[in-house]
Amino acid sequence: MKILKVFFWVLMVGALAGGVYLVRMNQETRKGATANQTVLSVLPDEITLDKDETVTAELWVDTGNATDKMVGGEFEVSFDRTKMEFVSAEVVMPYSLVNDSPDSGNGPLEFKVVSMTSTLNGGAFNLVKMKFKGLVDSGNGSLTPSGELVVEGLSEYWTVATINSSSYIIGDEVEGCVEGNKKCIDGKPAECVDGEWKVNSSCFPGLTCVNGVCENAMVCNVGEKKCISTTRKAVCTDNEWVESNCTGAGETCVNGSCISVGVTPPGDCTLGDKKCVNGIPTWCFEGEWKAMSACGSGKECQEGVCVIVEDQDDESLYLNFKTTMLGVRDDAKCAGGWKAKVAVKDSNGNAKEYSGVELVKSGTEEGMTVFRGSVKLTDWQVKTGLLVFIKGQKHMQMKYGEDGQEDIFNSLTGKLVVAEGGDSPEYNFKKYPLMPGDVNQDGKITGGDFSEVKTAAATHETFEEGTFKQNDLNGDCQYNSLDVLLLVKSLDVKQDEIY
Repeated sequence: MKILKVFFWVLMVGALAGGVYLVRMNQETRKGATANQTVLSVLPDEITLDKDETVTAELWVDTGNATDKMVGGEFEVSFDRTKMEFVSAEVVMPYSLVNDSPDSGNGPLEFKVVSMTSTLNGGAFNLVKMKFKGLVDSGNGSLTPSGELVVEGLSEYWTVATINSSSYIIGDEVEGCVEGNKKCIDGKPAECVDGEWKVNSSCFPGLTCVNGVCENAMVCNVGEKKCISTTRKAVCTDNEWVESNCTGAGETCVNGSCISVGVTPPGDCTLGDKKCVNGIPTWCFEGEWKAMSACGSGKECQEGVCVIVEDQDDESLYLNFKTTMLGVRDDAKCAGGWKAKVAVKDSNGNAKEYSGVELVKSGTEEGMTVFRGSVKLTDWQVKTGLLVFIKGQKHMQMKYGEDGQEDIFNSLTGKLVVAEGGDSPEYNFKKYPLMPGDVNQDGKITGGDFSEVKTAAATHETFEEGTFKQNDLNGDCQYNSLDVLLLVKSLDVKQDEIY
């Protein structure tokens, strides 16, 4: 169920001979990081409904430790389509769905997700909210999850170790139970037999009943915390989980603790604050001020970001714009000084390309780094009806035809205009980001690009802040599985937009 199986029908077979699955290289081990602590659950664990009634179920992930942050993963939810109908699903922020739809119309639901911002969740958290509708007058079954996830700092996939299904009962069978389901009743294992709960003998000394099975009594470590739901937490006390509700106004459970939404964590600053210190942009992360990359030639630090300050003379035309790059988060410390090729094209098909245009970091928006570009259009006279094409050093070429563009611009005539000097507008292309993946710059994503990014990700190499690496697609100063996930997302584009 690897996320890269989509390449079987997208990439050239010959270029990917031998398979295109991500190499499961365990290049790094971290204290406390272990796949056997991971849990995947569908909640609530029991659902009752009638025919044509719609109910909500939630897919919860537990990475096993609050410090093990999930970058992304692939998850499935299986169910009987003759008894239940899938209605809709909502992936919970900060994660986004990579595949176009979780429902192919048959088989299990598939959720391929990745966080496109600097926020990553660890411990127990709600990943997906799903809605189902009953199709029959009477019936039962289960919503059974499975999956794999990628943890920040590791180059391997973790197969989720513990699976907790949710049983559903429709109509007349509401009073019974689902055949074969298990649970604990008064501390004793119980199993559903012939529609009734049959309680078995007590567990032997040293064992305890967990989900209807006698297991080792060590069910948790004292002091360990987790979230049961968004408003309910659990703390391990005397080797057992003790649950309690979040009672404060606006509180929600995060990594086993109840916090109030909007409360600033302890520290000298608030996340997202920016300032200039000795001319260097300085941003707030985790309550501490951290210096970013120094501004380059022709730029200076203003309110914590580098801005272009060179004079725009009145005689030349200028193209000014802001853009984003898919996956380049607000904490990307190796995404400074990136350059692009920028081309302008008029309604008659005349075009001119400008190379080496620096994309300057200029703040953040919704967790993504915003880049500003300015091009002096030498030897160009047309001011109206323009199309603009931007291609990053490791990106597909993207076509822009209007301010605030959010999707493909299909017209052959653009709506952009330019002017002399300071009169030229600055266009907003932030909602249609540059798509990474064309690392060999041949104008398309092929097996060669995938091979390079996959091989680099397997090394899990980390480099110094400010270092440019062609295969570090998100600028986080490390080769890892997120680079591969971003390349997969770019398959929506596949090749340069050139018309």
